[in-house]
Amino acid sequence: MEGVIENQGLPNLIIAGVNKSGTTSLFTYLSMHPEVCVSKIKETCHFLPVRYGEELSPLSEYKKYFGHYAGQKYIVESTPGYFYGGSKLAQAIKDSLGCIKIMIVFRDPIERLFSFYKSQKSILELNKDVSFEEYVKKCLSLENDKAALKDYDTYSGVMCGFYSDYINDWFETFGDENIKILFFDYLKSDTRSFLREACQWLDIDANFYDTTQFTVENKSVDYKNKALHKFARGFNKRFERFFRKYPVIKQKVRNTYFKINSRELRETITEEDKTYLADLYEKSKQNLSLKLKEKGYNDLPNWLRMNHY
Repeated sequence: MEGVIENQGLPNLIIAGVNKSGTTSLFTYLSMHPEVCVSKIKETCHFLPVRYGEELSPLSEYKKYFGHYAGQKYIVESTPGYFYGGSKLAQAIKDSLGCIKIMIVFRDPIERLFSFYKSQKSILELNKDVSFEEYVKKCLSLENDKAALKDYDTYSGVMCGFYSDYINDWFETFGDENIKILFFDYLKSDTRSFLREACQWLDIDANFYDTTQFTVENKSVDYKNKALHKFARGFNKRFERFFRKYPVIKQKVRNTYFKINSRELRETITEEDKTYLADLYEKSKQNLSLKLKEKGYNDLPNWLRMNHY
């Protein structure tokens, strides 16, 4: 396996970011590939304590998530919160696992923010009656150092859209050749081509997905009954390892639940909020676009393809 880091049953590929950008779908699709072994649960969060100034658990505990490894080319986990941990978290991964491969998926920061806001309602961290405008104001009312704390993770939505504040740390720690930037836009518009690009970078069989049927993963939905929704979330978390092993069963259980207790989240972003957020993220998008072009990424999505960039 030339060019692949051997870690004795530990990951040599991590999907490190960003949240609400399709990382669950990417993780799920990679789990189907015969050359890939994924963690028993998607987000092990093993290195996340570094983001909050806390101590890491022993690697022996981390290794338990990959006890089913059977010689595949890649061992993978996906914790999108890693991206925001900066150079300290990136270095902690490198110190523990070596100079492994890192995937990062970006999404239009306004769309990502709105999706994150909806997901916080879906996971019962925000009340249903909190408007998007109120949520953004709450995020902005927190100082940056406070917004970065674990206790305020629900209100990190705005801060987490400033991708250019974090990307350099990953390139500097792992090097250009070990970082792969992907885009939610292409995952959504042409999943097969998106995965072909990922497979080619990983040097695994890209033809595997030619006939694969894809499902949308980790979609935020509204609920009819809060108590039932809370029970369903706990049930899903408790049996995640089982559902990862038997995705067909998970799909059937999820579809049944959606029919009983879900409905579409109908809230939209006002034009006023869009304009405000576009101005807020403008400089960060400009810096990210310039950085990615410098790294050889020329096929950028529309939200990064600005003429004056």
